[in-house]
Amino acid sequence: MFPNFMFADTGVRGMKRSNPAHTRIIQAIPVVPAPEMRGIKEYEFLLKSQGYVTDIALESQNSFHIFYFKVPRDVRIHGGKLKIHYSISPGLDEHSNVQFAVNKTPKFLSNLAGKTSEWVEIPLSPEDLKKEFVQLTVRATLLVSQDMCLNQMISGFYLTVHNDSRLQLSVAESSVTTIRGYYDLLPDAVTVSVDPQMNAETFQAAVAMGTDLSNAGKKVSWAVLPEMGDFVVAGAENLEGLIKTRYPGAAFSTPLEGTVSGIALYQLPDKKFLHCHPAAYGGFRRVFSVRLVDLMAGGGYTPATGARPEAAKDKKSPVYSLEDLGFTDLHRWVSDTAEWNIVISPDLLSAALRPAFFNIDLVSTPSVNNQQAMLHVYLNDKLVKVFRVDDSGEPRRYAVPLPAYMSGFSNTFRVVLQRLDPQGDCRMGGVSKSFPAQILASTHIEFSPPDKHPERFSDLTIQFKNGFDLMVQESYLQNPVWLLTLLTRLFHDMHISPAEAGIVLYPVTPAEPPTRPFLLLGAGWPEGLAAPVNPAAENIRVRDMRKKEVFNVNALSGISIAQVASAGDQYGLWLMPPRPAESPLPDTFVLRDGDVAFLDQNGVVFQMSSTTHLLEVERAEPFKEWVSRYRIQIFLLAVILVSVLFFYLYRMFSRHKRKEGGRP
Repeated sequence: MFPNFMFADTGVRGMKRSNPAHTRIIQAIPVVPAPEMRGIKEYEFLLKSQGYVTDIALESQNSFHIFYFKVPRDVRIHGGKLKIHYSISPGLDEHSNVQFAVNKTPKFLSNLAGKTSEWVEIPLSPEDLKKEFVQLTVRATLLVSQDMCLNQMISGFYLTVHNDSRLQLSVAESSVTTIRGYYDLLPDAVTVSVDPQMNAETFQAAVAMGTDLSNAGKKVSWAVLPEMGDFVVAGAENLEGLIKTRYPGAAFSTPLEGTVSGIALYQLPDKKFLHCHPAAYGGFRRVFSVRLVDLMAGGGYTPATGARPEAAKDKKSPVYSLEDLGFTDLHRWVSDTAEWNIVISPDLLSAALRPAFFNIDLVSTPSVNNQQAMLHVYLNDKLVKVFRVDDSGEPRRYAVPLPAYMSGFSNTFRVVLQRLDPQGDCRMGGVSKSFPAQILASTHIEFSPPDKHPERFSDLTIQFKNGFDLMVQESYLQNPVWLLTLLTRLFHDMHISPAEAGIVLYPVTPAEPPTRPFLLLGAGWPEGLAAPVNPAAENIRVRDMRKKEVFNVNALSGISIAQVASAGDQYGLWLMPPRPAESPLPDTFVLRDGDVAFLDQNGVVFQMSSTTHLLEVERAEPFKEWVSRYRIQIFLLAVILVSVLFFYLYRMFSRHKRKEGGRP
């Protein structure tokens, strides 16, 4: 029998609180004592690591959101709980409440009146943890009064679920013996160690691993052996020699002993780590992005190096239904508004495509008293089209053409259904008058090939889907932590897949121009390359149409330059690292609009399009820049020289006049 639980509210009622913005904690206290937890380690999985990069706000009178927490596989779990952090707008009515359900079973109900912030702890039974995910449903009723008209007139009330909410589990450490079990238990921040003598093969495997981990929501940092991280990319011989030196006489476990390639979980006396041999890159490059890790139910795995694992699912037709893309939660209950958010990242598509049409198949309940429903369609937070919803109750299709300039390398569709009363009778709305609506799984997106001549950064990501060359200056390999940090951030932020990259190492300047899309890292100007900004220029300025300076690169230090470049009919991204080289790297590479961007350690400082008439880039000569910089000193020196010359000529003239007058 599982222990019963009783709920205890740690907020003390009837007492004056010194801080009105206090945070109350509600705990579920087991009636029976907890068992001995020897060899048990606590793990926490934040919503942020589950893909929720921002907090989720519920803002309508009747609203809900479903969250999913992944349950680790192949490990013994000795208990768990959900710790939910939410905040509430002030002024809510006494009937406002929030309900939490776990796997569709209601677990907790709380009144929201008079509260500002709260942590709720919900214990989980073994049955709750048997599925692949723990489903948390948050339902909120947000009212400012019992007057439905007043509720509709007043806006701004909310319930925000913060992304530091988490699933906490107690796991037996001795049960962590498989690759996927180890991977599922990884923290949000992980370290990858690489061989200090990094060649092209090791470099390619490390970039793939770092990008996949970043795409999985991990914050990746890099180290060089002999420092051991959570992951190690190195040859097996070098690694095992290092282990024997570090742990003389100690036995260590590896399930792939004697093999020359593969992925293995090493268990050392004081730590575990996952090792990837560079030769395994042919299959490993897609381990995390296509969930090959699901197959790793043992301590070792040798990936296949043949056809792409997802090739069977590739679609030749540029039409994808929401069902094809994995979207199934498409039913909503609507009181006044309902919203669907559909994010199409490049990882969901197997080819270089951009969205061209969004065909929405919608069915909703016929209106009561001639209430009108409106459908608003947004792409990347830009309103594309508004429809008057059919009132028959039958499925209807709404076709939305998608302008190319609104699309990006990742596209978010937001569909908002709103019901209005033409007579303004607000009492017809509210909780008691909610109705169902559903976007059908047959809803589909039509895609088209990308432009042959990309003019924006976001167009390049689509180009790279068909393969590209990663061109790196050889000297950068001498600083692997710097290089891998830069590329991991760039690939993750711009949704570039390293699986499509071919590595090209060059000494100072590439010997030949690229023959396919490319990502060039370096400051040397290759022959045959065309780009808006010459990195060799001593002064780079941006001016508006009236020749007024709006940005000066030389005025800042540690600036990186990113630009769209071309070599014949091939286009790519040219990234020039910060100057000087020891400057901190940009924290983010969010490059979307424009074809030239200047970045510092905080990200994009200035972004522009070189093809517009509003901006131009000035590449001044060194002498002109020197004159401009020291113009005041030059002017003063000129005044002094002219004064000296004038005084000298005056003296000479006076002396000559005295001689003519006969004076000695």
